[in-house]
Amino acid sequence: MDYEKFETYAKKIQKMYFEDLRLCGCGSPDLRLKFIKGLLNLINDRYEQDLPYEEYKKRLAELFGFKENKEAKYYFTGIQDGIVEFVLDQLNEAGLLEHGGSVGGSWLSDYGKEMLNILNEINEEEFDAYLDY
Repeated sequence: MDYEKFETYAKKIQKMYFEDLRLCGCGSPDLRLKFIKGLLNLINDRYEQDLPYEEYKKRLAELFGFKENKEAKYYFTGIQDGIVEFVLDQLNEAGLLEHGGSVGGSWLSDYGKEMLNILNEINEEEFDAYLDY
């Protein structure tokens, strides 16, 4: 990747991460970006590939590291449902998702699609370099 493209991507990633999501740089920001990328890809797949609900729920459980609960009210257990909804709500607030009839039905905004394309183009091993630029 050329320097100009790297610089543009770094600025966009930093804006999303530090300003829109209001995350800090301590801990493992690269792992947070990997999680965000995975969730945006899953939400995109849900609509672009018309994933059946059960497949979406299964992949959501894998992404969050939850055990699937077939008798849960929404996705998993009460607290796990709260975690999923909290994360989706934060992505909505950051402008990455569009809120549907419920937060669980959110889809990617144009900004979310743009950031997903950028994150998918970058090797996850290099996420720190884009945040530290």
